[in-house]
Amino acid sequence: MRVWNMAYILEKNKLSSDAPWLALLKITHKSLPEPIYLARNNEDVTWYGHTWTRFPIEFGNITQDGKEQPTITLKISNIGGLVNHIFSSTTDLLMLKLRFM
Repeated sequence: MRVWNMAYILEKNKLSSDAPWLALLKITHKSLPEPIYLARNNEDVTWYGHTWTRFPIEFGNITQDGKEQPTITLKISNIGGLVNHIFSSTTDLLMLKLRFM
């Protein structure tokens, strides 16, 4: 996993919009038959042999203090009940794995 330092984040934040940045989110859990691939984009994306489905995702502020792991707040739309399905079928949320690329 690539860790971005604060200087890079500050430079990125100088952009007037983060729309040029493609964000991919892979959701895995032992109760899901296969990973869920989501893309914050206006069309589906094919990358590394997977189709990443376009999906409304918002990213909050990144917290990075150099002492603990950086954190970020994600808001994922519940279009079609996808999020409800993930969380209702998952009894062990601690094992839910999100991978941001």
